[in-house]
Amino acid sequence: MMAIRHALRADFTIQEIFNLTRMDRWFLVQIEEIVDFEEELAAAN
Repeated sequence: MMAIRHALRADFTIQEIFNLTRMDRWFLVQIEEIVDFEEELAAAN
């Protein structure tokens, strides 16, 4: 999970992560939304 988070923060696309992991795209999009929200929260402080 943390590797996916790091990949998303390093601007990997969902398709690139899918190609590497074969994880369900829907699941990857949900993780991306959480990572985006985490960045919003960090910027709010």
